Amino acid sequence: IKCPPGYACSGDDAEQGVPRICSAGTVNSVDGASCVSCPIGSFNVNEGGRQVETTYSHFSDCRKCPKGYACSMPAEAPKICPKGRVNSQDGATCVLCPVGYYLDREGGRSVHHYHYDRLMYTDCMRCPSGQTSSEDRTHCI
Repeated sequence: IKCPPGYACSGDDAEQGVPRICSAGTVNSVDGASCVSCPIGSFNVNEGGRQVETTYSHFSDCRKCPKGYACSMPAEAPKICPKGRVNSQDGATCVLCPVGYYLDREGGRSVHHYHYDRLMYTDCMRCPSGQTSSEDRTHCI
């Protein structure tokens, strides 16, 4: 009998014929033998996370962290980036705007072009000429 999606069929419980449900922040491995953690920068807040791979498609309950948020813990909901910060390239943290830039609202986004590994867009705004950003990057001084 094939292990059902969202469960692991190995370990103590499985040896007794009882599949073990995958905990929040994980999904079943493709072979169904274990539960694997969601990748860095993604999340799944529900038990029974599924991962299915076929010849033509791949599906996972691990969801990519939305722009403007950080997903440092795969079992927790995304956390909005505070003022002065934007999402990191991998989506795991929020990073300060560069010196000379500021952001006066929450949820700052940055978009990276992965093929060339460079920043394409950020919500951080350049300070006016003659000013620099505050230490927390929320305003210019």
